[in-house]
Amino acid sequence: MNDPKGGIQAILERWSAEEVVPRLFRKDFTIWAEKDLPELSKRLGWIDLPETMDQTMDEVLRITEEVRGAGLETVVLLGMGGSSLAPDLFAKVFGNRGGFPRLTVLDTTHPEAILRVTESLNFESTLFIVSSKSGGTLETRTLMEFFWHRVKEIQKEPGRNFIAITDPGSSLEQTARERGFRSCVEAPADVGGRFSALTPFGLLPAALLGIDLRALQVSARRMKSACEGSTGEKNPAALLAAAVGKELQDGFAVLPLETDSLYAPFADWLEQLLAESTGKSGRGILPVLREKTARPGAFEEAKDGFVVKIHAAQKEKGEEAEETIGDLRNKGYVIALRDPIELGGEFFRWEVATALLGELLSINPFDQPDVQLAKDFAKKVLEGKGRGEEIEEVPEEEVDRFLKEAVTAETQYIALQAFIDPSEENAVWLKKERERIERKTGRFVTVGFGPRFLHSTGQLHKGGPACGVFVQIVDEIQEDCPIPGKEMTFGRLIRGQADGDYLALRQRGRKVIRMKHGMEDFFDPL
Repeated sequence: MNDPKGGIQAILERWSAEEVVPRLFRKDFTIWAEKDLPELSKRLGWIDLPETMDQTMDEVLRITEEVRGAGLETVVLLGMGGSSLAPDLFAKVFGNRGGFPRLTVLDTTHPEAILRVTESLNFESTLFIVSSKSGGTLETRTLMEFFWHRVKEIQKEPGRNFIAITDPGSSLEQTARERGFRSCVEAPADVGGRFSALTPFGLLPAALLGIDLRALQVSARRMKSACEGSTGEKNPAALLAAAVGKELQDGFAVLPLETDSLYAPFADWLEQLLAESTGKSGRGILPVLREKTARPGAFEEAKDGFVVKIHAAQKEKGEEAEETIGDLRNKGYVIALRDPIELGGEFFRWEVATALLGELLSINPFDQPDVQLAKDFAKKVLEGKGRGEEIEEVPEEEVDRFLKEAVTAETQYIALQAFIDPSEENAVWLKKERERIERKTGRFVTVGFGPRFLHSTGQLHKGGPACGVFVQIVDEIQEDCPIPGKEMTFGRLIRGQADGDYLALRQRGRKVIRMKHGMEDFFDPL
């Protein structure tokens, strides 16, 4: 193992001496805190999932066959954060098998995106999965009411077009019973949202796409065996965590993630797991996501440093594909997957590594104490009690001036926070802006669509160290739509969420500017 400074080996040796890994698999909360905390010992159920996920598999497979038999050809999943990222990953990496429904994940409150999905649907043959651990997630509940109202206009029993996934006893479970949903699937209460890929939150959408859940479980079990049964550099999760932990400086690190195009969606899932789990108490790890095709910029200049590479295993003609359970090579940690089904093991590897990084950072990796701050500010703004109307919106050309003044030697990253329609065109524009700003500032630039990023990197932005600079992007809503049962539109909601996050960042002393972006500016020369 190439570790000339001894940092990785020193971490592994300490973990071995203190039996950190065996204690983790025994669910010993004292790894992270002297006393138990509300979201600590009761959030360790993910450790058992490679064995226990088969307890829910029969129900998930039964529902899948029922949905196919009912002629439901399209599935729209309504969720945010941990409830949406694994399903989105499954849909993008695997697609749907022949004879199985198509899956669309809707995790935005932007009205134009909502209307675009609405216009594409045949409501009679569409199933809506309402996915929320708490049952009260604002975005998910408002989307549910919107589509419930639409289905109710044409169906005598609209509940037949809805399924809920939630924790036992949640308000969503009660709603599902009252409205006669086709099913209400209970998820384990002792697994947090971002650790829930191998629970019904991930498994039911995967099954509906036709993914082999048994094979997914085999992959997860194999990885658990490798992590639980070995120590030191032979433990793929411990080695990964030690290698990432070695990069920490003053409790913070930017972690470049390089993927091929196939596994780029996995990096989105990983972004939430790492950023929301570690970004607190002034510390954190910020993943920076890149595909191999990215244009030169700050990311490429940093390749002399540590990078995690995730890609499909290569094979020569007539030879077996390389098998890499994870090792250190050329200043990077390399993960080569022979088949996408091995993502089952990757979920588990990274969850264990994240828990171990929490130990290194001396934080609780299972809570999200600063996410609520933006929600509270947004609520005040939407109730007319906030200061959203005082937020200045500047033209695009003012952003360069702001960055020139705001980016200092202490700046580690710049975050583009886009509360705009998450369309393909906008994604392309943001990528160009990211690359331009990286070249101009020499800093890493992250991109997130709001309100989705509020449930992932949003925690690190406010709870991590004050080493980021933030550019919030909003647009003029061209076509709005009301939220049934509320005196509010989705356009007003997403602007209130943008206001809330802006004010939360300001309250935490962050450098933030709001940019007004119009459709006519797309693809202008940069």
